[in-house]
Amino acid sequence: TKFEVSNVKMYPNPVKNNLTIEANSTIERVSVYNILGQEVLTTRPSANAATLQTSNLQKGIYIVTTEIDGKVSASKIIKE
Repeated sequence: TKFEVSNVKMYPNPVKNNLTIEANSTIERVSVYNILGQEVLTTRPSANAATLQTSNLQKGIYIVTTEIDGKVSASKIIKE
């Protein structure tokens, strides 16, 4: 998979209970992976913004991939 930089805003980071993702285009899919590469959360917002419930995630570092206009970008978040 080729990762591209896109205009995606994610906040707050570090995150506690909710992660908000905003983009300039429709977010087709959001996936959250732990450091072992296991998918722990996925959603298909079909909107310019999405809120992920992260309260069940363990503390640590996660990779969030967003698919927008067929392009996948990855960002790192920290769960407190």
